[in-house]
Amino acid sequence: MPKGVYKRETMPESVKIKISETFKAKPKKTHCPQGHEYVEDNILWDKRSGGRKGLVRKCKTCCKLRAKAYNLTEHGKLVKKNCNMRALYGVSLEEAEAAKKAQNYLCGLCGEPLGNDLHFDHDHESGKAREYLHSNCNTAIGLLKDSSDLCRKAAEYLERHGR
Repeated sequence: MPKGVYKRETMPESVKIKISETFKAKPKKTHCPQGHEYVEDNILWDKRSGGRKGLVRKCKTCCKLRAKAYNLTEHGKLVKKNCNMRALYGVSLEEAEAAKKAQNYLCGLCGEPLGNDLHFDHDHESGKAREYLHSNCNTAIGLLKDSSDLCRKAAEYLERHGR
């Protein structure tokens, strides 16, 4: 939930007092402009939007619908993907695209061209991003527990058996 937006159960007491003071003086609307009822389970108090005492009541249903609609737009998808890349791998979309370009759009493991089925490989212990791999190449490394020793043993095993 964005900073400054509160649910009633997690709201600090000082904010609850401001809310009660805000609505003592003026009559309270019972529904949002879209017709959703303002009940305790359907209200978000937002201090970022201003208002008489610095708090604005928002319809939770409308906020969710707006967020869903935004997430379906191209910009929303891009922002979400960028947030995910930063959270998971600590890199932005621009840095990830630069990594792909530096690899000449080839898989970091098998050297074949990257298609749509690619993954940004990372070290599971440190979280450090490595390179783009095909899904199957990434899965293979994961099944070998990211261990270079196991990878060597697997290669030796295949060589012993004529592969």
